[in-house]
Amino acid sequence: MSKRQFKLSFTLHSLLLHRPAVFVKLAHSSSWSSPHEYEGMPSHPYNEDGWPQYFEVAESLPNVTWNSPRSFAGSISTETPEMPNNTLFFWGFEKFNGSITMKNSSDPWMIYLAGGPGYSSMASALLENIGPQIMTPDGLSYNEYSWHNFSDVFFVDSPVGTGSLYLLGESYAGRFIPYILKAYFGLDASKRSARFRKAGCSSPALLDASIFENIPIVQVVETYPQLIGYNTSFYDYILEQNHLCGYDLNLTYPQTGGKFPPMEVKYGSIGDRIQGLSRRTTSEGTHSHNLATKSPSPWARRAKLQPREQNNPSVFNTTLTGKINSYYGCDIRDMVFEYTLNYTYPWSELTDPSYFDVTDIPYVESPRAGFVHPQQWMNDNTTRDRIHAPHNKMWDSYIRYEWENQEGVDTSSPPMEFMDELMANATTENVGILWFSGNDDALSAHFSTEVAIQNTTWAGVQGFAQRPNTTWYDDTGIPSGIVHEERGLMYALIYGAGHQVNTVHPERVFVFIRDFFIGNTYTALVNSTAHASTASSDSDPEVLPNGVVLGQREIYYGSKTISWPEPTVTAFYDHVLDTMTNKDRN
Repeated sequence: MSKRQFKLSFTLHSLLLHRPAVFVKLAHSSSWSSPHEYEGMPSHPYNEDGWPQYFEVAESLPNVTWNSPRSFAGSISTETPEMPNNTLFFWGFEKFNGSITMKNSSDPWMIYLAGGPGYSSMASALLENIGPQIMTPDGLSYNEYSWHNFSDVFFVDSPVGTGSLYLLGESYAGRFIPYILKAYFGLDASKRSARFRKAGCSSPALLDASIFENIPIVQVVETYPQLIGYNTSFYDYILEQNHLCGYDLNLTYPQTGGKFPPMEVKYGSIGDRIQGLSRRTTSEGTHSHNLATKSPSPWARRAKLQPREQNNPSVFNTTLTGKINSYYGCDIRDMVFEYTLNYTYPWSELTDPSYFDVTDIPYVESPRAGFVHPQQWMNDNTTRDRIHAPHNKMWDSYIRYEWENQEGVDTSSPPMEFMDELMANATTENVGILWFSGNDDALSAHFSTEVAIQNTTWAGVQGFAQRPNTTWYDDTGIPSGIVHEERGLMYALIYGAGHQVNTVHPERVFVFIRDFFIGNTYTALVNSTAHASTASSDSDPEVLPNGVVLGQREIYYGSKTISWPEPTVTAFYDHVLDTMTNKDRN
């Protein structure tokens, strides 16, 4: 091309030949079908002239009354003739006019992948304060925290691309991205048309789901004891069950004792009769495997928990018995959440328990519940025409992905299985890796991500050598999280953020991505000659000795704000600290 090769000339499909099971097998072919051809569509390969002009969104969009950045959108072939719809839809926004098509530019650019699997990246752009326009209760609005302000950014419903690339995603993209990197590192350098600079994921699904969801439950309760009404007896019971199930992993810095031992996930008599968030097998079923061992791991949005009248009061009997709960087994997370739904106000007031949002604990109902869903705007034929979208299929923010196997689950190995290899290659190739989480997320809580890091060996050391504890601040000076980097791997915790980290405090995540992911801020860099700063201020949240950052005191239930009496809160945390002290003594 006479200009810089169009950033989405789509060579990452070659990487997906070494894909997780969610990606279809891609064939090498020059012929394909498209769901909708617009006037002027070139017939030649993507790396030749004409495609940028075809994909440019040249006319204004419905209800967009502000100056929006130049963008490019349309459907890209996966070159899979056997598939009836073998295209991926993308929408890319420029940092400044001409930045996408600029010749020989070394400026960073980003591909953003949503999770699910089956959640549209367009929904991330429109609902999560990432793209230049967002949906609010009042309709479409301008987003001052759009990420195009610091990088060209493409939202793609599956990944493709070339250039000097920053790859970022959320949730189940923690499966996609490690596999993409694994394939990239396996390619001969001469066959790479994309050069990765950094890659990362928020709330990443790095471990087997059943383990990933259960091992952080004590830390979730310590962060938000409102879930159990600050009940110290039930807290002690959770601690006991956590220990009996082997979830109380001891994180050291650096990690000592080698890789974490195999974990046994024992399911109680309830078996798979509860349509909960955790995967279950048959009654009294037991699964034993290492953190890095292959295991089917559904991570799709699953049915919500249901409250029930407890005919058997022993289900939540807080007497310490030294035995695993026969009803729940080691599904401790669902035991806690069902306790919340049955006994803790205001969650117990929910008329529809499916509204219980475990992805953002301070909000009994999702903070996104009042937002206008973008289906109507995206399916407007004028919008479709302007962004070159297909007319023969209705757009939706989420589809339930059906795995093509008898079990109906993703059979690809958890990325933890090859994380040592991945980090070794990332170190050699100078590709930065970022895993980050929201402190309010109980679906894929940050402690699980920390466990994954401490169970990874790279550059000759297992895990981080120092506990992450460096505070970072937003542009107004408000403490916004913890950040830490060693040997090319960065970890961050975002205060006041849930599973979709950009929803509640977009100004914080905007600064974090701008400064630490796209930028080169070295606030938390740790190497052989420098140590991370641990400076803090009086406005920092309280932190327990085990590194748990306390969540906010207020819980939001519709228009109500609920908080517990100060003596109740103080008594609970005094008990927690006494428990930790006694444990250390023993």
